[in-house]
Amino acid sequence: MSQLQVTQEKYIYKYFPINEFLFRVLINNELFFANPFNFNDPFDCQFQLNLIEGSEAEQEWNRNLDSVLTESDHLLIDRLNLRNNLASGLTPHFIEGVSKLIGVTCFSEKPDNFLMWSHYGASHSGVCLKFDWRMHKEYFQGTRVVYEDNLPVAEYSSSQGFQDQIPRIVLTKLTHWSYENEVRSVITTENNKRTPSFNPKSLSGVIFGDKTNNTDIELIKRIIALHGEYSNIEFYKANLLRTESRINISKLE
Repeated sequence: MSQLQVTQEKYIYKYFPINEFLFRVLINNELFFANPFNFNDPFDCQFQLNLIEGSEAEQEWNRNLDSVLTESDHLLIDRLNLRNNLASGLTPHFIEGVSKLIGVTCFSEKPDNFLMWSHYGASHSGVCLKFDWRMHKEYFQGTRVVYEDNLPVAEYSSSQGFQDQIPRIVLTKLTHWSYENEVRSVITTENNKRTPSFNPKSLSGVIFGDKTNNTDIELIKRIIALHGEYSNIEFYKANLLRTESRINISKLE
């Protein structure tokens, strides 16, 4: 397995459509840490559960089987298959349990990604917020997502559990999402609090999409000006260069 790594980029980026949720982010300098069980990727934060042989969970399963099975060869084979199926049956419950304990918010290392602007930036009519994440390291964390061909495997035993494997689970995605160049911050959600505040000084820029209208641009500038604690925020425009098939980001005058 690949090792978890912290991004080497100075800035990380978060794409938004322009709506009330973005306004809350800017007004309250807070981000929403979602329950990963509700992510749009059905495999996000999912894992395969492996019951360690001899663990209490496996022993309980075998005791239950002993009440109904004899020791004939074909039933022993059935027992082996059923034991393997136990992990599959328990996995959704473990996943749901893990999801209730944590909150995740996602960023990208790239501000000029076509697909990210299309999927998360309201088809280039939204914004991309630029964070100097080291201004508030414990909040943004800066841990890069690992992309692999298969879901991570979590080993479970009654004595050890698998809490120490949660970071690997939450920070692994399947390879077809690698275009996102994703960075994640993960928190424990005590009392279901999912909107902690970030240091306003960490927000260093706002990038407007190619199709963001002037009314929205002026409204966002006004919200930031009224906040009082944002400092040195620069504004940019992401222009679609159709002849070159790329996005060019330049400062707004």
